[in-house]
Amino acid sequence: MNITNTTVLESVRSKNKPSLYADPLAWAIADFAESFVTSYDSEDRKNIGLIIVSDYCSLATMSGLSKTMVDGKLSPLKFAGANPGVVCGIAAIEHSLRGPSIVFTMPPKHAAEVMKATSSMWMQRSSVHGALLITHQRLANGQEYLAGTFLERNNTLTAECLSVLCETPAEPV
Repeated sequence: MNITNTTVLESVRSKNKPSLYADPLAWAIADFAESFVTSYDSEDRKNIGLIIVSDYCSLATMSGLSKTMVDGKLSPLKFAGANPGVVCGIAAIEHSLRGPSIVFTMPPKHAAEVMKATSSMWMQRSSVHGALLITHQRLANGQEYLAGTFLERNNTLTAECLSVLCETPAEPV
């Protein structure tokens, strides 16, 4: 059985610490991921893969970083936090997910086949017993839309799951 969930956020907030900086979207994805993995103990989490799809990823941090470059200053923490992979990495760190992980920097509407192929390959060729798939879209009204599903090892992505993950909601929520 696949567990599918969606959420709409008015805004995303940062949970940065003095020694850890990540784009606010990375923190929102980490919070969203929590609802899918809370029922797994730490040993099980070592075998959970993570696929994130967003064409925005860490764009907010990249934009902010480019503005600081005008002054000739560059924060090493913000530089690392601007990497698009941070939207996947923070969720993996926060929830001790140690399976394979990947970020596809593309619109979710174009990601159905690559998500299906990647998760299928992981299930067949690696030791993962599940994969968490999360997509992010920025809606026309400025809200952030997250959709996700937890795919257990013996399941495949259904057309219904892919529809929830990849299609923009018909009406702003």
